[in-house]
Amino acid sequence: MRHPLRNLAEQGFWYTLANVLFKLAGVVLLPLYTNTQFLSVEAFGVWGVFEITVSIAVAVIGLQLGAGLVRFYPDHPEPARVASTVWWVTVVSTALSATAGIFLVRFLAPEDAHRAYLLLVAYIAGELLLAVPLSLLRARGKAAAFLGLSVVKLALAVGLNVYWLKVSALGLVGVVQSFAVAAWITLGAGWLLTGPRLYVGVRPRRELARSLLRFSVPLIVGGLGSMLLNAGDRYILALYRSEEDIALYTLAAKFGSVIFMFGVQPLQLALLPVLFRLAESQRSEVLSLLMRYLVVGFGALVVGVSVFSEPVLDLFGADAFYQQSIILIPWIAFGFALFGLSVLSDGVLYMVHRTRTVTVWMTAAAAVNLGLNFLAVPRLGPLGAAVTTFASYLLLFAGRRWSASASLFVPYEWPSLAGIGFVTAAASGAGVLIALPAGAAGLSLRAAIVLAWAALILLFGWFRLADARTALLHLRGAGER
Repeated sequence: MRHPLRNLAEQGFWYTLANVLFKLAGVVLLPLYTNTQFLSVEAFGVWGVFEITVSIAVAVIGLQLGAGLVRFYPDHPEPARVASTVWWVTVVSTALSATAGIFLVRFLAPEDAHRAYLLLVAYIAGELLLAVPLSLLRARGKAAAFLGLSVVKLALAVGLNVYWLKVSALGLVGVVQSFAVAAWITLGAGWLLTGPRLYVGVRPRRELARSLLRFSVPLIVGGLGSMLLNAGDRYILALYRSEEDIALYTLAAKFGSVIFMFGVQPLQLALLPVLFRLAESQRSEVLSLLMRYLVVGFGALVVGVSVFSEPVLDLFGADAFYQQSIILIPWIAFGFALFGLSVLSDGVLYMVHRTRTVTVWMTAAAAVNLGLNFLAVPRLGPLGAAVTTFASYLLLFAGRRWSASASLFVPYEWPSLAGIGFVTAAASGAGVLIALPAGAAGLSLRAAIVLAWAALILLFGWFRLADARTALLHLRGAGER
């Protein structure tokens, strides 16, 4: 039998590609978004708030039913009925929320912004419904098909953005319209891919809906907390600071979210199905190994993103104004890395159905984040928001780890992990604080910082080449259990 880490890696690989492809849209489009010829700085700041609004709406209105679908589908005697029930509950929730959204836009939004806000409602509705076929593919272990839908969504989002920004010059309206249309077309493809009969030919069950909601509803507060933790600071920036400050923070978050794109979200998508199927005797060992690999992997991403952000902005041809965002990137990137490490404890809590504990810690971290932002943002602006993001994710990591240890003890090598974290902080800080020359000389010095980070980790024995060989054996299936 293959080692569970190999199953996790294979699923994670496909989910990583899927996330990279869609999140890549935000990176590929940065040359357009950061060029004031196509999108003003103020409009980019508003789009940053819109993006977070979509995430929060999907987390709350979607009732976290995707998590319920993934958890119930493999074990239920009628899995098709699980999928059908999730679909119809989501349809009702989406219809009610869209109606309320249209009403609010008509009566509360500025008249000249009605079109952008109505498109935002359509975008949210498409994402809510699209979450069902995507979750169903996860439940079935069809990571490659999940990737296929992401390819469709990426191609549509990028192509439509280029057309409506460069050709039609629609500005913010063009951005929102592009993502809304991409979501609805991808929904149609996902509906066909997972089987239309599943949604319209299988009758949902009321008692099953109640069971699903009992599992998922406690996660709504946690999902909302997650969104507020990720980006509540943008609302506070909008309250106290200018659109330009929001734009700086939004750009820094795009770079920091590379860690989320390549590491955190693939881990979230792949870990739970694998963890649920592990024998009890395997779980502690797998999580211990995984923590070491993740700390090194996330550390490499944090250092790379921090050190090479400036030349990437130059490559994109971004306006000089956006160079001010570089100092924010290590704080946000480190925060996302801590969030990723907390996913391991999160998986343990899900496994023992302690979803309320997941929610409690997410809510606590979000509350601390908002409180610190109200104190820091008026005085420090985007830098205050970035530092509080790091502090809040540190609290989330520590809290979830403490709670999960009561259900499953995992022997982590904390001194080595802390050493890797210290060197990662030093290298990423050097990458943004030291003035380096442009061109080949500057790139060589930046590469030297990354190599020095890796050399120090090996020199102090915090990560050994033998660890890498062990990982390869597990991924090749030699580490059988």
